[in-house]
Amino acid sequence: MNLSDFVKTKANNAVRVLSFNVLAPVWVWTDGELRRSVKKQAFLRKQYRITRHIKLLKKIKPDIIFLQETTPSMLAKIRAVLPEYYVPPCFSKMCWTRGNTHAVNGNAILWKRGTFLSAKCSTVFLDRVSYAAVITGILANGKTIKLVNVHLEWNNPEKAAKQFREIFKQSVITTQDKHVVIAGDFNMGDFNVTRYPIIPDLLRHGLYDILNGIQTHPFTLQEYKSISHILVRNINVVKKGVGTAKSINHCVKKFGSDHFPIFADLRTN
Repeated sequence: MNLSDFVKTKANNAVRVLSFNVLAPVWVWTDGELRRSVKKQAFLRKQYRITRHIKLLKKIKPDIIFLQETTPSMLAKIRAVLPEYYVPPCFSKMCWTRGNTHAVNGNAILWKRGTFLSAKCSTVFLDRVSYAAVITGILANGKTIKLVNVHLEWNNPEKAAKQFREIFKQSVITTQDKHVVIAGDFNMGDFNVTRYPIIPDLLRHGLYDILNGIQTHPFTLQEYKSISHILVRNINVVKKGVGTAKSINHCVKKFGSDHFPIFADLRTN
């Protein structure tokens, strides 16, 4: 479902989730391919991109937001402009940015006030580089849900898969966690186990990838088209969608990022 159709209605008793890699400033200034792909450099300016991010949040009105490559300034802007959202202090900064304040970015899970009766946040090492942001919350309907926000290794599906498996090795998610959502930028995907090595893991842990095979990035190479995902367990998917663009240039102009936002209305079973 496209963005325009998705936002027309919201399913009753559903929780609306959005996952979005907002494109960290460090990549804007160091990724030569990105800069060559964007025709108007004004689209890459921080203020322009944050404005597009805020516009997207206002349009979708998600209850829960999974952000990847977000920054402290982006989170501060959301606090100021969208006070209806709670921004928890557990911002999971990527380790490779240590010592470079310009490069600081990471994962965060935000939620609309009133979505949870109570919630606890934490961050977990998946390896020496990558963190996961984790929320354990009791929804307004009284059901407990575990949320995990990931940003896995780029251009290395095996390493990304190893990072993903740490979620279960470290018991971040166990068999006791009935309702689960894992979302983020996996940097891998497809129906090919070589490109998406965690397919057996999804089956083993009872996870359903609601968007696998759907293009979530404007890259033209097949192996990079479906890299953002929302995985669920014991969750009913009422509707789902992707915000699309024609090219990287169009994507940055439209959303302020080189990734498509992905979203869904979910109900706990």
